[in-house]
Amino acid sequence: MFEQRPNSGAIFNNGQKQKDSHPDMRGDFNIDGQKYSISGWWKTGKKGEFLSVSIQEWKAPELSKQVEVKPTRKQPVVTKDDFPSDEIPF
Repeated sequence: MFEQRPNSGAIFNNGQKQKDSHPDMRGDFNIDGQKYSISGWWKTGKKGEFLSVSIQEWKAPELSKQVEVKPTRKQPVVTKDDFPSDEIPF
């Protein structure tokens, strides 16, 4: 398993880019034990092409957005109407 060294990081091409607004590159790094994420967009300016970056504290992905849980079967619902008032089922 990869272990990131202190005060280092890496940035890679974003293979999940779906819109122009999504970053061209993504990665993370570690500064003094704190994990950060980095995003980068290739842009063209007066002096040529450059990489514009945004840095934020790292947040774990939300599992609720990634996994859809579907019930495997429905449990029967029993109501008081299922038993006549003069019958006790036990």
